[in-house]
Amino acid sequence: MGEPAGHRRLLLHNNLEDTLDYKMDDNITFKTIKGLSFGILSTEDIKKISVLEITNVEILDCLGHAATNGLYDLRL
Repeated sequence: MGEPAGHRRLLLHNNLEDTLDYKMDDNITFKTIKGLSFGILSTEDIKKISVLEITNVEILDCLGHAATNGLYDLRL
């Protein structure tokens, strides 16, 4: 049986073989990565980027997420 135009069948291989349909976007442009590099931050660099002024007394927002500029801000 043929697939609708723009659809492909994806096979997921775990303990069981399942199928999942997904629609391909015809406007996707693929790019080739020509390089990638990684580095290790120094202790001093880590301290510099982990500083944040706490200006919000709220710990969590209305959804239960860490409040921006609060004690549990994820940037810390």
